[in-house]
Order: sequence, then structure tokens, then C-alpha cells
Amino acid sequence: MPRKDGQANHRIRVETAHRILRAFGLASTKWTTIDELAARSDWLVEHEQELQDVLPGYVIGNLTPLNNRALVGFIRRVSALAEAAILTKRLGQQRVRGKCKNIYAYKAIVNRE
Repeated sequence: MPRKDGQANHRIRVETAHRILRAFGLASTKWTTIDELAARSDWLVEHEQELQDVLPGYVIGNLTPLNNRALVGFIRRVSALAEAAILTKRLGQQRVRGKCKNIYAYKAIVNRE
């Protein structure tokens, strides 16, 4: 049988992961674009120390170059901790500096117990 303090730590980590998903707007039923995620990344910078105290290092990862790729990777790791899944929907293509860039939207499916 696991130790009670381990269960409490896990519960706190899962609650923190759900709070992160809500802060980035992924816990709702609507799709969230990468631009909306990037606009909410200030929340991550404000709560960075608190998250480092609660979440394990493999979930935090390397967020120093906070670009879109690092942000989506962080959100995917957080969703795995919260026992949620991140769905990705391709919205289309857009030409940026002469190259085609795919535009994606994201949504979380959260396991509610």
C-alpha cells in the first residue's frame, strides 16, 4: 500500500496540472490556437517557482526558450500528469515569408472522477 504522503503529493500534483490546463483555456470545450496559448504564457512565468516546487522536473522540462514548441511540449507533459489527453486539429495552412505553415488548434479531454 502506498504511503499517505505520496498519495497527498500525487493529488496536489494532479490538482496543479488541472489548474494549468484551465489557465491555458484547454479544459473548456472550445479549441484553443497556439496564439491563444502563447498569449497566456505570462501565467506560466508568474507561477514558475510554485510549479517547480510542486511538479516533478520531467514535467517542467526546459522552458528557458519559451517558444511555441516548448510550450506545447510542456502542456502535453502536464496533461499526461493530469490523466488527460491533448487533441490536435489542423485548421489549415498559411503562407509565412514564402513558406506554408500549418495552423493547429488544441483541446484537452480531462478524465473527471
